[in-house]
Amino acid sequence: MISERNYDYSMERRLRIIRDFHNEYSGMFIRKYAEFFEIPSKEHLWAVIEIARGHRKTPLMDERQYPPAFEVPGGNKICLPYLAALIRLCDEIDVTASRNSALLYDLESFTEETSVLEHKKHQAVRELIVSHDAFTMVVSTKEDDVMEGLLRMKEKMQKTLDDCRQAVTGRTPFVITQEKVLIRETCIP
Repeated sequence: MISERNYDYSMERRLRIIRDFHNEYSGMFIRKYAEFFEIPSKEHLWAVIEIARGHRKTPLMDERQYPPAFEVPGGNKICLPYLAALIRLCDEIDVTASRNSALLYDLESFTEETSVLEHKKHQAVRELIVSHDAFTMVVSTKEDDVMEGLLRMKEKMQKTLDDCRQAVTGRTPFVITQEKVLIRETCIP
């Protein structure tokens, strides 16, 4: 028998689990509440779940999982790799301080150094400028470790952008025009 003390119920652990598996949880909730959402068919349901799951970790180049012209009742087609790539990219570029409530930025409530740094990075991103060619994070920090974390974040965002561009360009008639993720420092606190 497993006792309660064997479990780590800390806020940080729960947040990490949610971060790591929220795409799968999204699929489970969509399936559970499909009737409430009035999803019209099992084909539509499958498409919506795959798009939700696709916003993290799943391979958008997988033809079986993400067909570019998935047929649903009524003669319509859904471009799964394009929609999943857009949601993945939107999730990745949602990095500004305004993305979460102030409750999540109560740094004193976090004890793990990694969690504190993650939240400091988001607080440092003052704005995200979207242009035809790039996503530019406008950042303000005086802390070297936060700036190093922002540079790693930029590289991760660039990889996601590259992966999404490859999936969209290689598998759909659509295009994502942005090619770069940039950082611009500002002295505005």
